[in-house]
Amino acid sequence: MTIHSFYLAFLTVFILIASVSSQAEPEYAGKVFEITAKNARDFLTPAQDNQGILIEFFAPWCAHCSTFKPSYEDVAAELTKNGNFRVGACDITKNPAMSGRFDIKEIPVVYMYKNGELYKYGSAFHSSAVKSWARNDHIKTTPISYWTSPLGPFGNLKGFLIHSGVVLIESVPKVSNYLNIPEYVGGAIIAVFLGMSILGCTFIGVYLSVNHEKQD
Repeated sequence: MTIHSFYLAFLTVFILIASVSSQAEPEYAGKVFEITAKNARDFLTPAQDNQGILIEFFAPWCAHCSTFKPSYEDVAAELTKNGNFRVGACDITKNPAMSGRFDIKEIPVVYMYKNGELYKYGSAFHSSAVKSWARNDHIKTTPISYWTSPLGPFGNLKGFLIHSGVVLIESVPKVSNYLNIPEYVGGAIIAVFLGMSILGCTFIGVYLSVNHEKQD
């Protein structure tokens, strides 16, 4: 094989690898993905380096959320074309655990998770502004503290507990029947355990974040 042929073969392989890595993900392409407490872990796990993951929190009764919906759908249609972004939305009325994990105090609110950092959107809620922020302008935003971030170490642990809780709650009828106890007793035990665990993770995260800021 000549040097020229070897170079062409190498270039072809490189282009194929690059094209595969930037292909749209069928499950998320061209739409706003519905995020739930059960599927959030998979959605928030990037498929490739430098992938941006947009998360909106909304409620059906929120007028501003309804107004923003077409713009956000336009954002999803454009940004998810080649797999560089995922765009999802979470209904806080159906997923209070996710709302608690992200400490939602206002809606609509948009976050982006990219390269291990979580950013909160703080500009106009129209498609062009959100697209620009997601592509480039987010670097002008200070990311949320590593220790208190919903996607930091303790936030991820809370996410794991929430996901486990959803699975456990679904199994309450079978477990209660097996142990011969009322379903509400089994559900209450699981709820108390998960609630205390999540509260503990939140407290530790805040404590470490405050201590870190004092040291700086």
